[in-house]
Amino acid sequence: MPPRKTAEYSFVGEPRQASASTPTTIRLFRRGPLGPRQRAGLFSALFALSLGLLGPACKKESEVDRVKAVVQKAIDAANAKKPGGVVEDALSTFRGPQDADLAECRRIITGYLLSPGWVHVFVRDLSVTVEGEQAKASIDTVLARGNPVEKLEDLVPTNGDALTFEVELRRIDGDWKFERARYRRTTGL
Repeated sequence: MPPRKTAEYSFVGEPRQASASTPTTIRLFRRGPLGPRQRAGLFSALFALSLGLLGPACKKESEVDRVKAVVQKAIDAANAKKPGGVVEDALSTFRGPQDADLAECRRIITGYLLSPGWVHVFVRDLSVTVEGEQAKASIDTVLARGNPVEKLEDLVPTNGDALTFEVELRRIDGDWKFERARYRRTTGL
């Protein structure tokens, strides 16, 4: 059997051919201990990586983030065509547009989402303010229907409505709940 040709690769320098008797190794650094610059660079890279991975985990979620999560959960439910999920975090005393109660709002949402065809909510802007146990969210959206589109830019204007929802939430036992919602049509998709 002829000797196998093996190669040793290194990030420093060129690959070189090893003899048949030399085992194949792959080195990431040059031979010998790291110099002060390489050590400093390695430690800096590891420190930056640890901040990137641990930073978000150590950050405490703010109340604004929690409100945004509740709003996003309702939007995700609408996009999944799950009307019950849209109003899942609503208070039993919830009031919607034109003072509709929770049951009426659920019927309207069910009719809109479960009508034939594709429906999707695109969020253009979501702003939240929190004052104690009350929060307000303003959601600038485009409700698209008809043919599926991936991006808002691909939407035919006749297949969408630009709406701004004004939502009031209240914190009950640590959880944010929808208390009131209104919407208005806006111009321009």
